[in-house]
Amino acid sequence: MVLKLSILVIVVLSTCEYHPVRCPRLTYAENSYVGYNMKNGKIRGIGSTAYMKCHLYHNLYGNNVTTCSFDGIWRPKLGVCKLKPKYDENFCKPYGSDRQPLLKYSTVKPFPSIIVAPLTSLKTRRGTLIIIKCQPGQRLYGSAISKCTGGVWKPILGICADNKTRTG
Repeated sequence: MVLKLSILVIVVLSTCEYHPVRCPRLTYAENSYVGYNMKNGKIRGIGSTAYMKCHLYHNLYGNNVTTCSFDGIWRPKLGVCKLKPKYDENFCKPYGSDRQPLLKYSTVKPFPSIIVAPLTSLKTRRGTLIIIKCQPGQRLYGSAISKCTGGVWKPILGICADNKTRTG
């Protein structure tokens, strides 16, 4: 009887196929970035970790680190990134920087009426666009337009610098 069981176990083991366990790629949560650390040279393999970082002006609520478990599931679940309480999703603070000499705000698309900064209001409405205009002899490095989206300006405006101070 013992001999028959051992033969059965050998037959079953020899017909099984080995598939390495991998956790699925994490979907990017709103207002966040996700990065991975490898374990034993494998990304998203058992024991590898994923890290979450919130965008600027957002706070993390919950876990910022998760680990790929033996069953292919990330544990614990990652948290969520929400706009910091001092910001309002319907308004942005006026864009403040002394590195942009002239900012133009537009609340109507596509720029038929442009308000030249400085803006006197403490808030600007969602959907407002700002355009940076550099002085003669300067060059723009980065984005020329930003939009008030979800309480923050996206993308961050570039900077104006003298043509001679930066190369590239």
